[in-house]
Amino acid sequence: TRLENKGWRIDYINVTNKGNVISAEEIQKIFQPFHRGSNAKNYKGFGLGLALAKGIIGIHKGTLNVRSGLSEGTIFEIAIPSLKSIQAGIDLAAF
Repeated sequence: TRLENKGWRIDYINVTNKGNVISAEEIQKIFQPFHRGSNAKNYKGFGLGLALAKGIIGIHKGTLNVRSGLSEGTIFEIAIPSLKSIQAGIDLAAF
């Protein structure tokens, strides 16, 4: 998805999982390094992926957010502004 406003561009990437819902308590922790969800015991990993992704996206002045519910599943939304948007000082929260 792409949002353009006055020549400034922000690209959005949404990743949706219709599987297990992430509780509100877990959502507050999932971006912390080495945090593994309570339902991840049977899966390999170290709990670094989301922390790294959020950090890398942040370096590029973007955002990574998550919401989760029974009707919508779990949705991760990445927003990355264009260089022109960054140079103009556009805040992603304005969109």
